[in-house]
Amino acid sequence: MLRKEVEVRNEIKEARIYICGLGYYELHLNGLKIGDNVLDPAQTDYEKRTFYVVYDVTGNI
Repeated sequence: MLRKEVEVRNEIKEARIYICGLGYYELHLNGLKIGDNVLDPAQTDYEKRTFYVVYDVTGNI
Protein backbone atom coordinates (compact mmCIF):
# COMPACT_ATOMS: atom_id res chain seq x y z
CA MET A 1 0.00 0.00 0.00
CA LEU A 2 1.32 3.43 -0.92
CA ARG A 3 0.07 6.52 0.87
CA LYS A 4 1.20 10.08 0.39
CA GLU A 5 -0.18 13.33 1.75
CA VAL A 6 0.27 16.37 -0.46
CA GLU A 7 -0.44 19.96 0.46
CA VAL A 8 -1.44 22.14 -2.48
CA ARG A 9 -1.58 25.89 -1.97
CA ASN A 10 -2.71 26.96 -5.45
CA GLU A 11 -5.92 26.23 -7.33
CA ILE A 12 -5.87 22.87 -9.11
CA LYS A 13 -6.94 23.21 -12.74
CA GLU A 14 -6.25 19.65 -13.87
CA ALA A 15 -5.15 16.48 -12.07
CA ARG A 16 -4.12 13.13 -13.50
CA ILE A 17 -2.70 9.99 -11.96
CA TYR A 18 -0.45 7.72 -14.02
CA ILE A 19 0.00 4.21 -12.65
CA CYS A 20 2.49 1.65 -13.91
CA GLY A 21 3.03 -1.35 -11.73
CA LEU A 22 3.87 -5.02 -11.88
CA GLY A 23 0.70 -6.74 -10.81
CA TYR A 24 -2.87 -5.63 -10.24
CA TYR A 25 -4.09 -2.64 -8.26
CA GLU A 26 -7.08 -0.60 -7.18
CA LEU A 27 -6.78 3.18 -6.95
CA HIS A 28 -8.42 5.03 -4.08
CA LEU A 29 -8.21 8.80 -3.68
CA ASN A 30 -9.51 10.51 -0.54
CA GLY A 31 -11.31 7.29 0.39
CA LEU A 32 -13.10 6.89 -2.97
CA LYS A 33 -12.36 4.16 -5.50
CA ILE A 34 -11.27 5.68 -8.81
CA GLY A 35 -12.39 3.94 -12.00
CA ASP A 36 -14.51 0.85 -12.40
CA ASN A 37 -11.89 -1.48 -13.87
CA VAL A 38 -11.12 -4.78 -12.22
CA LEU A 39 -7.65 -6.36 -12.33
CA ASP A 40 -5.87 -3.52 -14.10
CA PRO A 41 -3.49 -3.45 -15.95
CA ALA A 42 -3.74 -6.30 -18.42
CA GLN A 43 -1.48 -9.34 -18.01
CA THR A 44 1.77 -9.15 -19.97
CA ASP A 45 5.31 -10.50 -20.10
CA TYR A 46 6.98 -7.97 -17.78
CA GLU A 47 10.41 -8.62 -19.29
CA LYS A 48 9.21 -7.18 -22.61
CA ARG A 49 6.68 -4.47 -21.68
CA THR A 50 4.62 -2.96 -18.93
CA PHE A 51 1.32 -1.16 -19.26
CA TYR A 52 0.19 2.00 -17.55
CA VAL A 53 -3.22 3.55 -16.96
CA VAL A 54 -4.08 7.24 -16.73
CA TYR A 55 -6.92 8.55 -14.58
CA ASP A 56 -8.32 12.08 -14.76
CA VAL A 57 -9.04 12.83 -11.11
CA THR A 58 -9.75 16.54 -11.43
CA GLY A 59 -13.29 16.12 -10.12
CA ASN A 60 -12.16 14.00 -7.17
CA ILE A 61 -9.98 16.58 -5.47
